[in-house]
Amino acid sequence: MKYTGLIACAKALSYISLPLLLGAASPTLSSAVPPGEEGPSAFKAMGVIIPPPAPDRSEGEGEGPFERLVIDNVMLVNGLGAPPRGPVSIVVMGDTISEISSYRPEAKTGEHRLDSSGMTALPGFIDAHVHIGNPYEGLVGPVTPPEYVFKLWLGHGITTVRDTGSVMGLEWTVGHSERAARNEITAPDIIPYSIFPGATTDQLEISSDEGARAWVRAVKARGAKGVKLRGGTAEALAAVYDEA
Repeated sequence: MKYTGLIACAKALSYISLPLLLGAASPTLSSAVPPGEEGPSAFKAMGVIIPPPAPDRSEGEGEGPFERLVIDNVMLVNGLGAPPRGPVSIVVMGDTISEISSYRPEAKTGEHRLDSSGMTALPGFIDAHVHIGNPYEGLVGPVTPPEYVFKLWLGHGITTVRDTGSVMGLEWTVGHSERAARNEITAPDIIPYSIFPGATTDQLEISSDEGARAWVRAVKARGAKGVKLRGGTAEALAAVYDEA
């Protein structure tokens, strides 16, 4: 029972709301914080170090993309509830599956071919709620570097993630999203959302219709693809929904 209590206590502490921590740091916060950077600015004021961006993909780290990729002799799970099919050959042109055949396609000059006998192919998983990192870790030690997180996701078959809040900073998260799209880093596709500061501190909180609309337009211009809400005034939240 002692350990159960400790675990429950740890979980409770892990859910301490951002407003409480922001309140502790508010004397050193600036009202000129860029939209989408409210959370990391507060953590930085408490001495938390946001880790640097993930390094570029090294020369021996993965292959592709290829103009034409053929995956032969693979069992296919299509994700639609059908039983496994195969073995089949899957032809990928650029980033698009162009053909799935029960027969081995004729070889073409310049293609890249894989013999996947004994292996299974299935659609990449989409994780709709992730955080590349968590600044709370920085209150007790180093924040996990993004390279480790990306490779952990990929190792479990996750090829697309939605970062709900970009709590490491919108610029930091969008930067990773853009580099992943260019295949510059080993990472899933990243869809960055920004968390609306409707319930933070007096210095950062946005409570008006006009302020909420301006914030949504600003984070969109900075690369956010959506907004996460954790609270706010009825006026501000209605404006966010309408503007987004």
